[in-house]
Amino acid sequence: MNYSSKIVLAILVLLTTLIGAERETHIKELFAIATIGDARLSQQSQQAKVKLSSYGGEAAKFLVTQLRRINPLKFETAKEVLTMIGDDALPYLVAALSDTSPKVSSAAAEILGAIKSKKAVSPLKIAALHGDVNLKSAACWALGEIGDTSAVDVLTQALFDTSALVRRAAAYALGQLGCCKNIDALLGLLSDGHYSVRYAAFEALRKMCTPKLKEKVKLRLKNANPPERDFLIVLLGCFGDEVENDLASFVQSTNYFERGFACEALGNVRGNYKVANILKKALWDSSPFVRMKALRALENLKKPHILR
Repeated sequence: MNYSSKIVLAILVLLTTLIGAERETHIKELFAIATIGDARLSQQSQQAKVKLSSYGGEAAKFLVTQLRRINPLKFETAKEVLTMIGDDALPYLVAALSDTSPKVSSAAAEILGAIKSKKAVSPLKIAALHGDVNLKSAACWALGEIGDTSAVDVLTQALFDTSALVRRAAAYALGQLGCCKNIDALLGLLSDGHYSVRYAAFEALRKMCTPKLKEKVKLRLKNANPPERDFLIVLLGCFGDEVENDLASFVQSTNYFERGFACEALGNVRGNYKVANILKKALWDSSPFVRMKALRALENLKKPHILR
């Protein structure tokens, strides 16, 4: 390379550096406008977010560093714009999953779930089983949002995590995937020591109303105790007329909780006058709990057919 070529190359390097520095400064300025926090400047703030997202990977590199911010506005704005950037932010977000700060790594997992790119599934599966509780929980949630069934085995393992946060997130995610191969594990969580975990498992199972689940629910009801028993009774409501007689027998139980939850389940059995009559009769039950459940069930029967 001759002397003149070296001079040209040096000038090009200098210009590239200056342009890069100028773009970096502009990114920081846009972020400052986006996080100004003045309601009177909300339009300018939104425009800055849009412009910031147009910088793609360059902006993502800077925004990931802002996930450490204590200021909630700056933290949430960084998450929002990273989500807007989408796939171009993936390399930086995946790298952030191994950050030493649980706040950063869990936020990165949440953003990956919001972006919904299947390219993030493999690193999220690793994160769902290793590391900080918040990271594992966020990774499980993200896998559910992405909806890739290859994550089923990892999420099923997470159902047995020592943390209730992780178990709840894993149950939620499996419900989003709607895969029936983990029915037994989810049924087991109906007796979990934490209500949020039990409810997440229940909601997941309601999305898997198969003949196999119906038989398993009936079988478990023979020996189940509260609170598992209560959830199982309500779960029967997923199967409509097929379980009308089973639920009608629970309405006659001496246990007012069983009567009440049976009424709740009957609220999903539509188009059957016998069910409506059972619920109307339950309005005169001696228990306020049963009367409340019966009233809500009757109201639910009048609504469009949406599983509740």
